[in-house]
Amino acid sequence: MKFVLPALLGVLIAGAHLPAASAEPTPTALPTDLPAHVTLVQTTMPQKAIRKIAATHGVRLPRMFVFNARREKVLYTIGWSPDVTGRLEAALAGGKPLKGGDDFARAVKDLETAPGVPLDAASLPPADFYLIEHWGSWCTPCAVEIDRLVEILKRDTTHRFVWIGVQFENPETLGKAAR
Repeated sequence: MKFVLPALLGVLIAGAHLPAASAEPTPTALPTDLPAHVTLVQTTMPQKAIRKIAATHGVRLPRMFVFNARREKVLYTIGWSPDVTGRLEAALAGGKPLKGGDDFARAVKDLETAPGVPLDAASLPPADFYLIEHWGSWCTPCAVEIDRLVEILKRDTTHRFVWIGVQFENPETLGKAAR
């Protein structure tokens, strides 16, 4: 162990370096090549609803809600953290419903499948879990969380999922709304 640090410093001094953090966020998109047990519903949220969230809670992405088949919330995360994957897997393995907070109808009420076309929650296919993921193409942590979520969904073939992707775009508007 005591030889690793000097060797690493030597490599860094010699001109080799670790990749620099990108100044621009990594663009993301929700994957369309999902397994048959996963239904993807892509949605957006009107700016008025985004401004309301920003004024009430602030806008931090990614933000994920997970509901069971009875549409009881079993997981809620905001912002990215390394334990999100473990928390999601625990919720899928039989997490108990959370007390209080948003219910399913409230979590989807402002979502639109196209501008001015509200998401019809009653028309969603039956599922064991409903995942609502708020993300932005400009959001680097969103890319990380989406990649991990896809891995979990592909691996967990024992459940049926409806993944509702809520795309938050125009970070300038979000920034103004959050002030």
